[in-house]
Amino acid sequence: MVRRVALPNELDFKGLHPVEYKNVRENNQLVQNLLRSGQLTLANVSGSVLEIGPGYGACTPVLKVFSSDVQVVEKSKSGIVIAEKKILPAERVHLGQDGITFMNSRPEEFNFIASFMFGPLSHGHQEDLMKEIYTAAMTALRPDGEFFMTSDPHSFEVIEKTCKYPDVEIVKLKEFDPVFIGRKPDKI
Repeated sequence: MVRRVALPNELDFKGLHPVEYKNVRENNQLVQNLLRSGQLTLANVSGSVLEIGPGYGACTPVLKVFSSDVQVVEKSKSGIVIAEKKILPAERVHLGQDGITFMNSRPEEFNFIASFMFGPLSHGHQEDLMKEIYTAAMTALRPDGEFFMTSDPHSFEVIEKTCKYPDVEIVKLKEFDPVFIGRKPDKI
């Protein structure tokens, strides 16, 4: 059984808007439930962690609850807020890079890669994009590493349709939107 990890005290996240704080609490609960059910592994979540596309960093504190080794990659300038609010040190916030290129340049560096609320996937080439993201994540993950993604319902349809890999699981918990979990197999 996985022990419950409490959110750090609110003072650690001063400056978060109440809606962001609610999002942090809900996503913390989601990760807790996936750990308790064995669908995520504490050793990975507490290891070297990468969050792709964190935006303003509203969910980054969830990852910090579990790991002291968190990095983020954000293509837009919105990620600067993560450093400004001191959610993460500036050297752990990689701005102006897309997640695919970043992950491809870091082979077997991470135990856990997360993307909270990925999408929406509303333009053409959605399936190709999902395949590229999945392939890049498998490159950046260490053996036995895990890739975690939540998304809006429409994007999740694309994810389910596209990612038909043997080490992929779509988890549907009653109180949460579906979750995509990919695992990199251990080397033989």
